[in-house]
Amino acid sequence: MELYYLLKNILLILLLIFCGYYLLYKPMMKKYNEYVEQKIKDKGLNNMKEELLQSLYRHWIWAAEMKLSHENARKESKIIDEKENTPEETLIEFFTIKMYIFMFIWWGLVFCMCEAFKKKEIIIPDIQKDIDDIYDDLRRFRNAIFHVQDKFVSHKFRKLLTNKDFLVKIENIHNGIKKYLDNKANTFIKIK
Repeated sequence: MELYYLLKNILLILLLIFCGYYLLYKPMMKKYNEYVEQKIKDKGLNNMKEELLQSLYRHWIWAAEMKLSHENARKESKIIDEKENTPEETLIEFFTIKMYIFMFIWWGLVFCMCEAFKKKEIIIPDIQKDIDDIYDDLRRFRNAIFHVQDKFVSHKFRKLLTNKDFLVKIENIHNGIKKYLDNKANTFIKIK
């Protein structure tokens, strides 16, 4: 009889272990593993976002350096005298003066950041209207800067160079991107 109770208790314990494993432990471990996998995925997404933030910062730094170089070169540059030169000479001079070279590269880099924001569907409320207003013209201008054009003075240059509001908007966009990136960087720092 004692052996019967002993075997019965052992079977009962094994049954409880078996049922506990399949009814409690296994589902709990499955949920835990799903939780861990999700955390890993989330961390990967955050790293991607952080990497994007770092890439945007890099481009902003490049743009800021070109802007600073433009401003410094502007202080040193001579004024183009259209009366002394033919229109062709004036244009050649215009496209070869350091001040303008830096300015054009600055604008091209600002567009690269605007393009990244658009592709990632990131809206920056403070400057979005300015971005939207000049986006297409700035894209064409950037293409004219970084891709050789058939004509020396492409129509892609003219639209922005003759738009008086453009300088104010590009400056607002440049500063607005910096402000946005700084706010995002502070968010990342607080999360970590």
